[in-house]
Amino acid sequence: MTCMRVPVLVTDSDAKRRAGLAQTVNALGGQAIERSSWADVYNGADSCRFELAIVDVANTAGASDEALAALARSLRRSEATLICHCAGLAAWPISARCELLLLGASLLLDNSRPSFAKELQEEVSRCLQRRRRLSSNDALLESMRGLGIVGESATMLRMFQLIARFAPLSDLPVLVTGETGTGKEVVINAIRRLDTKRAERPFVPLNCAALPKSIAEAELFGHRRGAFSGADSHRLGLVRAADGGTLFLDEIGDLDLDLQAKLLRVLQERCVLSVGEDREVPVDVRIMAATHRDLKAETIDGRFREDLFYRLAVLPLHIPPLRQRAGDIPLLVEHFSNKYADLHPGGRPSIAPEFIEALSTANLPGNVRQLENLIRSVLARRDHDGSLGLGDLPREILADVVQRQQTDAMSAADDAAPPSAPPSSVPSSRRAGQKLADALLACERATVESALLVAKGNQVNAARLLGISTRSVYTKIRKHRLDGRGRASYSAP
Repeated sequence: MTCMRVPVLVTDSDAKRRAGLAQTVNALGGQAIERSSWADVYNGADSCRFELAIVDVANTAGASDEALAALARSLRRSEATLICHCAGLAAWPISARCELLLLGASLLLDNSRPSFAKELQEEVSRCLQRRRRLSSNDALLESMRGLGIVGESATMLRMFQLIARFAPLSDLPVLVTGETGTGKEVVINAIRRLDTKRAERPFVPLNCAALPKSIAEAELFGHRRGAFSGADSHRLGLVRAADGGTLFLDEIGDLDLDLQAKLLRVLQERCVLSVGEDREVPVDVRIMAATHRDLKAETIDGRFREDLFYRLAVLPLHIPPLRQRAGDIPLLVEHFSNKYADLHPGGRPSIAPEFIEALSTANLPGNVRQLENLIRSVLARRDHDGSLGLGDLPREILADVVQRQQTDAMSAADDAAPPSAPPSSVPSSRRAGQKLADALLACERATVESALLVAKGNQVNAARLLGISTRSVYTKIRKHRLDGRGRASYSAP
């Protein structure tokens, strides 16, 4: 069976060097696609989907170059790897090289160095091997599906590989982050079940957000009888109850600061001191935590201990929101339709393409959890046979699809207008018909964009300019789908 070659973009102003790079790529099993001009690539004329891009940045102004930034955004959307090179790159200011990495480059190479050819060959070989593994991971996909995690997009495949890699590291903590409803607890359970050392040992979950502050310390670390009023008996506490197994701290971002200090000692010294005791007790427990919060931003705002964050994030794992992996929606719909088939009188119904298209277009802020509940509700309410179609979707989903398509149409019309047209040239009927909420939202977006551009993407400085917290800046970046530098990070689904 012939293995399909991985498409690799090669851009270089030097035709001879470009040909040499292409020859290296082809020799390693890739399919080099040569381009000398930026325009054909970043303007979208190229129909190829690149898995890897090797680009010469000699004729750019660094990360601030609009052509390079546009290309990098396009590559990020297709989840391609970006390698930047040029003569003298190693002598660039460290800040300029950092900007290239922030833009999305995974490797920076100086092509004037004797080691350039060897370094590039090694990196291209690694990238191509990694991409081939991603395309032939049927066993891994099936394994994760058996653990309740469904997906086949490149971002999910990378996450599956991390799950498989992290699981056997039984003595290291895991920090799982992601928006509400992305499936953080499912991922935690998958890691635990794949951990051969602790899979059959105790698994103790705790929702930190639901832990009353008055009894939190005793609940978590235990207490001696008579240690405080109401302590009528000795209690081990959840940490010691998980001895030999796993302690899962859900919504770790809501844990009290004082308890964070004690938890840090458990992680560092692998021992616990119960309330009222004068001697620590050793424990063998793996701590896994999850949160929808940005703990890095929380540490800046003083709501989470920085030392605990770094101690927890030894094995970090971020679950992408559903809107960033819309290609997984058909698989998820099929999975949940099978899971809840017994709710439908006729068993699992077939699914019309329009049903999938609408769900892929709609905004689902509750992510996978919202999609699961929606499918379950649809199947439970149906009293007839036939394919799942638009008529089975809730009215709010239908209304959202209509609104988003209208918004996309208006945006397309705005993009088609001459760029020099002043705001006052917007038709008065459009301005008059705009709802107040939409106008305020647009104003907020523009203000945040402006602050981020002035602050050059520094969210702390942007927060000072806006007079809000860093956490609020981060929330608004996600809300308005910005890339952190004041530009749209992806197109609206």
